[in-house]
Amino acid sequence: MTSYTGPIYRTSGPPSTGPFDPSRVGVTQVGTGILSFANAMSGTFIYTIDGVHGQKPIERQPME
Repeated sequence: MTSYTGPIYRTSGPPSTGPFDPSRVGVTQVGTGILSFANAMSGTFIYTIDGVHGQKPIERQPME
């Protein structure tokens, strides 16, 4: 099994419809996530965000 663990961030800033102002961009770490792959087709996303734990199955989408 292959996995990656890393931080999850919440970002905020000016709307994309106006001029970009980097001084208005905010970044806050809100949790941790783990992407774990059982094989090339499926895996699991496990997370803790703002103290809330969760888990979601993920799978590769077929190419058309």
